[in-house]
Amino acid sequence: MGGKKFHIRVAEQEHQLEVISFANGRLQARIDGEEIQAECRMVSPDLVRLTIAGRREQVRLVRLENSWQVAHRGCHLPIESLSQKRAGQGKSLPSEVTPPMPATVVKVQVVPGDQVSRGQGLIVVSAMKMEVILKSPKDGVAREVLARVGDQVSPGQVLVTFEEEQDAGQ
Repeated sequence: MGGKKFHIRVAEQEHQLEVISFANGRLQARIDGEEIQAECRMVSPDLVRLTIAGRREQVRLVRLENSWQVAHRGCHLPIESLSQKRAGQGKSLPSEVTPPMPATVVKVQVVPGDQVSRGQGLIVVSAMKMEVILKSPKDGVAREVLARVGDQVSPGQVLVTFEEEQDAGQ
């Protein structure tokens, strides 16, 4: 039995998700080839109770401007569908960088006017003794850097904006 397949990015890692079946609160799926079964129940419009292998967890779905995050135990993980973008059906890549979770800025690696490449580290944030490098989603020029070392930042807060390169030949 085949289902819908998705390429998703959770935090900085890409995964293949195949939903085999989802009916009556029961989910059967494969994540990177590993099959999982879960019971899902919507507790409220943004709160989901999952039971996987007998373990019950609650996760909150957070809708930001153009993306989704899953919040669990104080950790916010951005989720992005890569399938549509790779197929050219999605919106253009974002022109700003935001943190995936409440954090403290520990390093700023870019200044306004810097040329940036897709995947280049721009800001380093720290949360729960873990450092996360926020990377540029595309090539361009840093327009504004709105973060300073020591700043407390939140999901959705814009830390860097940039302009796309107009033409590779310029």
